[in-house]
This record gives sequence, C-alpha cells and structure tokens, in this order.
Amino acid sequence: AVPGLATDAYGLAVSANGATLYTTNFNTGYIAAYNTIDGSPYFSPVLVGGGSSLSPLAIALSGDGSTLFVTSAYDWSLRAFSASTGAAVLGWGTGGVVTAPSALFGIAVSGNRLFVANAATIREYDASTGVLTNSAFATLPAGSNAAGLALSGSNLFVTNQGTGSQVLAYTLSG
Repeated sequence: AVPGLATDAYGLAVSANGATLYTTNFNTGYIAAYNTIDGSPYFSPVLVGGGSSLSPLAIALSGDGSTLFVTSAYDWSLRAFSASTGAAVLGWGTGGVVTAPSALFGIAVSGNRLFVANAATIREYDASTGVLTNSAFATLPAGSNAAGLALSGSNLFVTNQGTGSQVLAYTLSG
C-alpha cells in the first residue's frame, strides 16, 4: 500500500498495466491520476467542469487506455478526458461533454461501447464520439436505483440499491 494515495477518492479506475490509478473526488470536484508504486501524481488534478465543482462520481478508462470517462452528479453530464494529461477531449460530445436527461451514476466500457447508468436505465454511447446509440439498452425493474456497473465477458452487471438491492445481469449483444 502507498500511504496517502488518492485520499478522499470516490470513483476508481486502474490502467491495464496497473501502473496508474485514476480517481474522482466527489467533495472537491477533481479527477486525479497517481503512480501506483510511489503515489506520485501522474498529472495535476483537474477540476471537472472547469470553474466549478460538478461532483464527479464514476470513472472508467477506455479499452485502449487513452480516455477517461467521468459521470458528474450535479449537471448530469458524461465527460471525456485524456488519460495522459487530464485535458478535456475536444471533439467528443460537445467540447468533451454529453448531457443526459437525469443524474448518471455507474459507468463501464467495452471496446467502443460506453454504458452509463442513471437510477432506472442503462444508456449506451459510442465511446469514440460520445453519440448516444441506445437510450434504453436496459430498463431496470421498478424501484431500482442503479449505482455501479461492471463488465465481464459478454455480461454487464449492475448494482441495484433500490427495491430488492440485488445485482442485475444483462447480456451484451453485437
């Protein structure tokens, strides 16, 4: 363990080689990256939303390791950042931002497919452009409150903190 590594982190993602830990900090509004061996910053913390804290929640790394995807609680956005510099990815969505119809929580990436959960729906986006490709990849049961997403093979798993509080599984096709 590296003492003090990523204090007050909310969301986590790790590079494929395990060398870099990416975090969100809900309270301060920053994303950050750290060397997992010695805890040194990989890039300076970046305030999500520029001049104001938008309380970033979930974070995921693209399959090729070049892009970080971050959900934000207060403006219902999905944002793309360079995994090497933390800079917004211009040309993705609108200035690196896609706004959703409700708050976004969990996030997972499979190839060029980006899955994002709000309370009751999993939406699918094109990971390279930020274009919404399926507004209702999965609709969760009534009373659901999706929080976390994870991928394994051809399955997308969703934590449900609402009615029933179970993990739901959906099969990826295509």
